[in-house]
Amino acid sequence: MSDPVACCDIGGTKMLLGIIDQDSAIVAKDKYLVGDKRDPRALVAELVARLDGLLEEAGLSRREVAGLGCSMAGMIDLERGFVYSAPALGWRDVGLKDALEEALGLPVVVEMDAYAMALGEALRGAGAGRQHLVGIVVGTGIGAGLILDGRPYHGWRGLAGDFGHMMLVPDGPLCNCGRYGCLEALSSGTAIAARAQGALEQGRATLIGELAAKCPSGVTSEVVFAAARRADRVALTVIDEA
Repeated sequence: MSDPVACCDIGGTKMLLGIIDQDSAIVAKDKYLVGDKRDPRALVAELVARLDGLLEEAGLSRREVAGLGCSMAGMIDLERGFVYSAPALGWRDVGLKDALEEALGLPVVVEMDAYAMALGEALRGAGAGRQHLVGIVVGTGIGAGLILDGRPYHGWRGLAGDFGHMMLVPDGPLCNCGRYGCLEALSSGTAIAARAQGALEQGRATLIGELAAKCPSGVTSEVVFAAARRADRVALTVIDEA
């Protein structure tokens, strides 16, 4: 790689940004909550402003960057970078690649988040040197990226790894895709946090409330796992049920 590249991950809860140098090292990074800026135009504007801040921190200008790699979850036309549906953000029919290229004046590649993660692990992480790999993402949603013969395998319409919306419990909790009882509604980070919040509201004795009071985002899956590491019974039960 001859020039630095910018990268971002658009999540249903948080955004991750980074600048990667010629040696694939992270030279600057940022993380912030999506909050109420879920409208595509507002989200892109915030992303661009923060990316410019990172470039300044790294001592770079836009013209010195090869482009932007952007990952997110959803049903995406990868060639066009067109998001048909991203339930975690409430998006439908969003021309993400075009919007980012217009705002930045840089070439943009859009990839599904699980595939971006799996490819990174295959190239430089836990799967380095392996020809076949499955990477699973558990966050606001759940998905997987498949690497077969050293290359991403997206399948029909990119849905090969989209198993988070398999219905497991027909009368289970409502999923953000509109159906009930999907794996994502039962076992994602969002689902874990919701189940823990329910335990707090029931008045169950747990460290979760104490730890959540110190977290700007309140009860999150990270808080639940932190409580579980301290052998909190409620947290352990929530994780086991997920």
